[in-house]
Amino acid sequence: MEKPGKKPDKKPALESTAENTAQITKESEANNKKPNVPANTNAGKVAAAGDDRSDKVHGKDQVKENNTPSAGIQAMIRRSQSKELRAPYKSRTRKQILGRGIGSKRGRTATRGTKGHRARSGFKALPFFEGGQMPLARRLPKVGFSNMPFKVEYEVISLKEIEARFQTGVEITPALLRKEKLLKGKKARAKLTNKHKLTALSKQFKISLKDVRVTQPARKLLAENGSELIEKPATPKLKKFPKRTRTDAKQ
Repeated sequence: MEKPGKKPDKKPALESTAENTAQITKESEANNKKPNVPANTNAGKVAAAGDDRSDKVHGKDQVKENNTPSAGIQAMIRRSQSKELRAPYKSRTRKQILGRGIGSKRGRTATRGTKGHRARSGFKALPFFEGGQMPLARRLPKVGFSNMPFKVEYEVISLKEIEARFQTGVEITPALLRKEKLLKGKKARAKLTNKHKLTALSKQFKISLKDVRVTQPARKLLAENGSELIEKPATPKLKKFPKRTRTDAKQ
């Protein structure tokens, strides 16, 4: 008999050794029994084929488990995210309508001000336009190369002027032309022309000029008259400085 106040044992003790052995065998088989896995899943296919790849946990033999949350959890996530989402500031504001009466806040001049070319249709701002004042590109000085220091000036001298001012057999030089004010400027050069369309000269001259230019009609008229024309060569160009070598730079 059981003592009062003492709880009965959950599992009654086995009476014989044979019954104890049978009970242990049944418990071990129940623990080693494989779980029921659906056949359409990867784990079910592996279990049906008798493959032990599910027991391996490294390399390519590891079976990937399906971690996709259920439909209920996905719906709950969507609801929580939709409450936290907010549109950017002023991204959903309606565009203001212009020119629809003074009651629409933007009537009458419709944000364009009073008259002027900016208030007209088709206005387009021109680049570098500053409202009529002198633009910056014209206010700044010009920068860059200029041919002004190297400009060669030629004074046009007619053979009629030479015939009227000089005597026969005179040697005409730049100094003589400057003295008679036919050649102006220190660097100016002479250009002989026959702009008066003379057919013949009454005097013979010996013209000796530096870097002179002679037109074809003037040259033909001097040759027919027997005058001597001495054309001196142009001024030689400046010599270029020799290139510095590494040895020169070290010195």
